[in-house]
Amino acid sequence: MLALYNAFKGRMEHGYAFCGSNAWRTTKIESVRELISSLREEFLNFKAKFEA
Repeated sequence: MLALYNAFKGRMEHGYAFCGSNAWRTTKIESVRELISSLREEFLNFKAKFEA
């Protein structure tokens, strides 16, 4: 958990990188911070559609 948190904070020298079996499908490498931000934005946009 600490390694993921360090990656999130941008401290890659103490962070952690990983990929799954579908890594070949990626078009870019994202930081944990970028990934969480993107997921949060997608969720809030999705949620807003149902709250209107």
